[in-house]
Amino acid sequence: MTELCLHVAVNAPIRHGYDYLPPAQGAVPPPGVRVRVPFGPRKQVGVVLEARPRPAGVPELKRVGAVLDEAPVIEPGVLELMIWAARYYQHPIGQVINAALPVRLRKGESAELAGTTVWRVTEDGREADPEEHRRAPVRQALLRAFQGCEEGLTREQLWELCRNPTAPLKALIGQGLVEAEFRLPAPPLPVVPRDVPHNPHQREAVQALQECLGAYSCTLLHGVTGSGKTEVYRAVIRSVLERGGQVLVIAPEIGLAPQLRDRLARDERTCVAVYHSECTAREQYLAWLLAQSGQADIVVGTRSAVFLPFRDLQLIVVDEEHDPSLKQQEGFRYHARDVAVYRAHQAGIPVILGTATPSIETWRNIQAEKYRHLRLPTRAGPAVLPNTELIDLNQYPMTDGLSEPLLEALRETLDGGDQALLFLNRRGFAPVLFSPQTGEPVICPDCQVCLTYHQTRQQLICHHCGFRQSGEQEVEQGAILLGEGTQRVEDRLHAEFPDCPILRLDRDHIRGRGELERSLEKTRRGDYRIVIGTQMLCKGHDFPEVTLVGVINIDSQLFSPRLRAPERMAQMLVQVSGRAGRRIKPGKVLLQTCLPKHPMLQQLLNESYEDWLERLSARRYELGLPPYSHWAVLRAQHKDYRKAEAFLVDVRRRLKDGAGVLVRGPAPAMMPKRAGVWRAQLLLQAVSRKALERCLENWLQDPGKKGQVNWTLDVDPLDIA
Repeated sequence: MTELCLHVAVNAPIRHGYDYLPPAQGAVPPPGVRVRVPFGPRKQVGVVLEARPRPAGVPELKRVGAVLDEAPVIEPGVLELMIWAARYYQHPIGQVINAALPVRLRKGESAELAGTTVWRVTEDGREADPEEHRRAPVRQALLRAFQGCEEGLTREQLWELCRNPTAPLKALIGQGLVEAEFRLPAPPLPVVPRDVPHNPHQREAVQALQECLGAYSCTLLHGVTGSGKTEVYRAVIRSVLERGGQVLVIAPEIGLAPQLRDRLARDERTCVAVYHSECTAREQYLAWLLAQSGQADIVVGTRSAVFLPFRDLQLIVVDEEHDPSLKQQEGFRYHARDVAVYRAHQAGIPVILGTATPSIETWRNIQAEKYRHLRLPTRAGPAVLPNTELIDLNQYPMTDGLSEPLLEALRETLDGGDQALLFLNRRGFAPVLFSPQTGEPVICPDCQVCLTYHQTRQQLICHHCGFRQSGEQEVEQGAILLGEGTQRVEDRLHAEFPDCPILRLDRDHIRGRGELERSLEKTRRGDYRIVIGTQMLCKGHDFPEVTLVGVINIDSQLFSPRLRAPERMAQMLVQVSGRAGRRIKPGKVLLQTCLPKHPMLQQLLNESYEDWLERLSARRYELGLPPYSHWAVLRAQHKDYRKAEAFLVDVRRRLKDGAGVLVRGPAPAMMPKRAGVWRAQLLLQAVSRKALERCLENWLQDPGKKGQVNWTLDVDPLDIA
């Protein structure tokens, strides 16, 4: 008889699993079960990938130390998804699984959480006549109680009904009239929104999406800001819940999760779980088990929620599908949108990609007719899109980031009892401080970039590596502070509007757990009349009383060397502008610029985003840039740049035989030094994705000696800088 071994994935930078002998006693654990295995000098928690015949000629195998689960914690479909993602993104399978699991499961803790057993009537029990049990009055009384309580009865409730319910309950279960159900602790009840009438475009979208339920399809729900995409989600989700299915909703930012949780519930009994990195270990664990057991009707989460197990997943929604936050930028570099589309295809269920500003990759799939395209061209209800105007800073110079026309618009807005949002994607007080001694900017010694001055702490801080030093002495000696950050604008606003409640939303101000959610809720209630913030403001928030949006500095985005800078700028402008005028009062958007006639700005103002995206797509096609080619970036880091470069030179030599793959570099990264480490990179470009994948797999089988060079591989990078 062929001897079996277990192929186990462990959390290590190794692309394959390791073989172990099964436990000496008991059944062979199936794939998806966690096991504790010896790995080097210590024991690790691993996950069984498969049981297979023991390879011939291998040395003596170590034996699995302990089996941690009776049933798989990772269902077969999710395990297959993880294996696919590891292969697609060329990342070690053990690290992929480790990144997807909640902390408690990674540590080997039990996959069971204390809960409550509830007994409820079955379909046969609902139709049974209690009079047939008149000779057993306790059993008869219990059956009547079960028939009158759809939610079921707990042990405590049963003991209140009779002195000893054990025997009659057992009899009812044996007759198939009652069944036991284990329930995990439920998350907080959602705030159920009132139903809002749909306009014709919403009704058409809902009907088209409902017709897709039960089979795979990928649909772009492309609606202008404020068009009611969430109401469309809610209507389709309601149809799924009525069919007994579950729904996964992926949001790009933690701050959007509470808003979605409260706007998607069907009724007060809807179980909506939330899963993101700000949840405690127990909350993540509970959401995982609620989804796996089928008790969570809806799970709202960020990137990693795409790997959650479900009992009956019937729909995936990816909100703000264009958002770069959906791409993990460290460790396992996956894109949650693309993994979600693959998961939907694998499971044979629909996936909805919602946005006002589609990414160019999604637009390419629309052009290729791989995705369906549903439009919501008008705002929901009486709201209309805001008017956008340019403020020429050549005519109206600004002081501390604010020009006189913008200040006047703020005064009018506040006098009208409305709210205003000011957007500036630069935190701190001033991005550059010129030393009075040297007359030069103060530079980070570890990154060679300018330190940002933070006035509240009187510190100079590097926003790349965290290096900080006091800036108090330089300021006292008359240092020149160049440029504006959110702190500087906030100070000016307090001086201009001393009695106005003002909120600053950036990573310096929003630090504690739940602080962002509380601040956003206060803004929605109208507690703050002016909000100044960074890109946190662009992410699909609904502020009913905002009628004015001011973009303080748009020019820095017009000349960025980054590939995706034009796309990001256009998306940012459309998204942040969309916060204005979402109810009855019309909105206004003011853009401060020194370049009012810049072609890109004029195109965005005078064309629709769809027309602008078509123009960008045609340009990318002409140049053979993504999404019309496929890229991977290999980055190397070392304290000695020459060693990082030498490693990449060797890699390029090994890659030269990759048919259909163009290798460029090595070259310094756009930011060559960060946190004291020099960085270089290779760019791999191919028309065929299979050719790129084959080239990378061949190299990874023999990557060569790396010495002390750290390297990372990024497939489908959002940024090659």
